[in-house]
Amino acid sequence: MSDYNSENSILNSLEIHLRDEKAYLNKNISTETICEVLKCNPRLLPGLVKEEYGMGINRLVNLYRIRHAIELIEDGYLKSRTVESLAIEVGFCSRKTFYVAFKRETGLSPTVFNGSVVDLEWIGLLPR
Repeated sequence: MSDYNSENSILNSLEIHLRDEKAYLNKNISTETICEVLKCNPRLLPGLVKEEYGMGINRLVNLYRIRHAIELIEDGYLKSRTVESLAIEVGFCSRKTFYVAFKRETGLSPTVFNGSVVDLEWIGLLPR
């Protein structure tokens, strides 16, 4: 298999692992744990992700978490639960980390987002 096909295979497997298997819900996910599942070299994956997505693995994982959080917010999750429980539900270790990542990607805090009508395509959080 050529390097290109091998790299595409790894990236496709990564997308399935994150999107379909929802690996991002594991708060202990790391490059190493992802590579164990994908059976690839942990030194190879960060470069592939950076080249394909223009960001590091942690930020990519956090984007999946934020997309999931947005779905839950839109389904009324925060009407009966806290932001902290939302953060844990989508795989973040703490409310603070969730707030920082959420605001970096959406420009809004989760509570402000909850009361807003936001164009998800504009902020780049629609699935590819």
